[in-house]
Amino acid sequence: MSRPLIAQKVATPAQLEESTSAIHMECYRIGNCGAIVTRENVADARDTPDFRWHLALAHPQRPPTWDEINIARELLPDDLHICMPFPHSGFLPKEGLDLHFWEIKDENLTGQWEYDSVVDRDPE
Repeated sequence: MSRPLIAQKVATPAQLEESTSAIHMECYRIGNCGAIVTRENVADARDTPDFRWHLALAHPQRPPTWDEINIARELLPDDLHICMPFPHSGFLPKEGLDLHFWEIKDENLTGQWEYDSVVDRDPE
């Protein structure tokens, strides 16, 4: 019988803390996955800071499962929308098993997601 998956907080490596300008960073272990939760400024240096939540999730031999992703999602505040962006092909990694999820603030898109998730709405 396998143990249920839970997120266990682990110490953040010093070199990881030193390599980012994030205002928040926590590291977790979920089964064999590693998860890093940060809050990072996504604005251009000339703009007003725009801090967004970022979740990085990786397994050493395979992509994370849906169950692992759902447990990792619980590490972020519940009231925000997150997505896994797919940039154009020049920016996609050629190898690697890590997934990155970012907070999204596009009101049209998040409103549509909320609308689509309402199961009992009247048919149009």
